[in-house]
Amino acid sequence: MTARHHAPTVSGRRPRAPRGAQRGSRLGLALAGLLLVLALPAKGQASEVLIEIDQLRNADGTVLIAVCDKASFLTPVCPYYGRTLVQENGRASMLFRDVTPGFYAVQVIHDEDADDEFDMVLGTVPTEGYGFSNNPEFMMGPPDFEEAAVQVNGDSLSIPVTLQYLFD
Repeated sequence: MTARHHAPTVSGRRPRAPRGAQRGSRLGLALAGLLLVLALPAKGQASEVLIEIDQLRNADGTVLIAVCDKASFLTPVCPYYGRTLVQENGRASMLFRDVTPGFYAVQVIHDEDADDEFDMVLGTVPTEGYGFSNNPEFMMGPPDFEEAAVQVNGDSLSIPVTLQYLFD
């Protein structure tokens, strides 16, 4: 048994709050705590992320879209991925639901021949359109993850990606 020490009173007993006051103050604290929790954004709340792609040069094939964490960036295996068709206006889009908060980079390929591969000449020069989130400028090789990274934080997010083609 744990001993509790209180300041002695004239009667030798600790003063008590009136019966209803204790219950009311506890209820008030509980309600205040609940309101505080509801007012704060939920930690780890999943987001909807809309990827909007433009500058597609034709409506051939499909558009491959991947939302990648740092470990999977520039690989074919990312936490979120999908494919869509090109719209007639040279645009495409895809909505990813339930994206966990964190930092991600979007990578997009216009797979014009729909072979699920990123076609290249001599194994290093892309022949199909490609792009990344933040639309970083790059000449020799792809951007670093940090250049293309965007933060997903529980809010809905729209990420524009403009495609580039090295050959017409």
